[in-house]
Amino acid sequence: MKNACVIGYGNIGPVHTSILNDLGALYAVCDADRKKLDRAREKYKNIKTFSNFDEVLNDKNIDVVHICTPHYLHAPLTEKALSHGKDVVLEKPAAMNITEFEKLEKIIKTAKNRVCVVLQNRYNNSIVRLKEIAGQKGTPVGVCGFLTWQRTADYYNSADWRGKLATEGGALLINQAIHLLDMMQYIAGEPDGAEGNVCNHSLKNVIEAEDTCEALISFKNGCKGAFYATNAYSGTYPYRLEVDYPDAAYRYSDNCLYEIKKDEIPKVIAADTPAEIGKYIWGSAHKEVLERFYSESKVYETIFDAYNAHALVYAIYKSASEGGKYIKLGEK
Repeated sequence: MKNACVIGYGNIGPVHTSILNDLGALYAVCDADRKKLDRAREKYKNIKTFSNFDEVLNDKNIDVVHICTPHYLHAPLTEKALSHGKDVVLEKPAAMNITEFEKLEKIIKTAKNRVCVVLQNRYNNSIVRLKEIAGQKGTPVGVCGFLTWQRTADYYNSADWRGKLATEGGALLINQAIHLLDMMQYIAGEPDGAEGNVCNHSLKNVIEAEDTCEALISFKNGCKGAFYATNAYSGTYPYRLEVDYPDAAYRYSDNCLYEIKKDEIPKVIAADTPAEIGKYIWGSAHKEVLERFYSESKVYETIFDAYNAHALVYAIYKSASEGGKYIKLGEK
């Protein structure tokens, strides 16, 4: 088993450390915050700790780094890790914009080491079943994604990088809603482009970016997508995804997959496994992602698998900045 170091012990970092510990791969944790390192040492007695990323790179016992830092560090730290011969597990977003993403793609394409981008919701039981159905039924007529979460001023004020264009790259869309966009394209097919708008309803004078977004997405196979997401709701609930076919619709809601046919009561045909660690809205599939990566015999998500979801985020931001203009994927 390879030795792993988790970079960033904030929100998602502890999820990685817990799974790595179970896999027997947890070697070290790195964070600039001494209090966070103390928490990690208290929970995992025998790990090494680092407060400087360069020290991690120079430790030849470390084979893999898990990038769980603020967004603006994701691409630069990945590039440095690869230049020092480390494998990388990279939390989303892989990059802050399309230019940075494409630069990282080129670096990874020629690198000798492996990079996994964490898109864990693809392994939720309901999504696995929905993907099977999509493979059987072919092109859907339409797909709809709907996210209603709450992120308060306290949430953004608790970490100075959140909600700032220079350090988060946006807010709702690039952070919370990117997984929903990934599910839409994963099930419906390759996107062509999108037009959309973003706004800030509830966090004025708190964040520089959006708390709400709506968009229409066009897919190359003719499917039409409708997308709505907000962090301005009264609570936080699992996202909803609906895929429409001529003979039936399939709705992913409340962590279950429903089959909906005309004149019939919707029936549950799949249900997710409850999360054991982290927030329940994150699901339980981080474990599947990491087990796949560390087994070295199973397929895992690469930077190239992550392109469509990221390119949709960038296209919607660009559309919003240009008055709702239709933007093709990859357009700069």
